[in-house]
Amino acid sequence: MADLTVDFGHMLLLSELCEGYGAQSSSVRVTGTLAERNAPEDTCVIEHEGARVVVETAFLEGFAPGGAASPQLQFIGEIVAPAAAAAPHPPRVRARVWRDVSGMDMNLYKEAIMVQRKFLMDQDAAGDGAA
Repeated sequence: MADLTVDFGHMLLLSELCEGYGAQSSSVRVTGTLAERNAPEDTCVIEHEGARVVVETAFLEGFAPGGAASPQLQFIGEIVAPAAAAAPHPPRVRARVWRDVSGMDMNLYKEAIMVQRKFLMDQDAAGDGAA
């Protein structure tokens, strides 16, 4: 039987995605402030600390961020190869889930990501030593 599970989306900061972390087709969770929206092309651009990522929103039924003028949004989706157009080009994520996280403390979120990564690395190291 085929494995139909979907990867959960590794948390990446936009700057990490822009630096090349995350392989094409890998599932990621990215968070940033809505900078641009192109409804006819089903794309938007989110940014955080100068890093920008294009998000393809065609699979997001009812994608209509509202409320704040520049809402903070979080997306889970897959990294896609950028079109062979002009370089340099920001990374692209084909989103399958989104949520509005306006008001989230991004500094605390970044710290939580780092703490989680350290914990998981420590767990992996402890598991390797026990085998």
